[in-house]
Amino acid sequence: MADVEEIGKKATDLALSDNEDSDGEHPGESEVEKEMRKEIVCREKMIRAKEKYGPDHERYVFWALKLVDYLIPQYKLNDTDVVLDEIMPACKKLGGNSYIKAIQSKAFNLFKQYKFKES
Repeated sequence: MADVEEIGKKATDLALSDNEDSDGEHPGESEVEKEMRKEIVCREKMIRAKEKYGPDHERYVFWALKLVDYLIPQYKLNDTDVVLDEIMPACKKLGGNSYIKAIQSKAFNLFKQYKFKES
């Protein structure tokens, strides 16, 4: 199974283009492309938070859950599984809303994959 950094690198390589203006705007960009860029920015922030604070820190968990929010509507269910599997121990340790959101996201993701018994 691929890790989060590997998936992030592939997504960044695919989405970054040469038509970016100096202010970060992308002329003629579709809604799908905008969503893809938001995903990439979120993924990069998540990776930076993991490198800076570690995999058990709440900032890393925050950005990982935010990334899940971008991945599920795009039906990137395998990527979502990878992220959720990686953060679940940290969410369990932190408890509270992050743990609840991680469990709900995992169940919803399994449901979308037609894995009803597991969800």
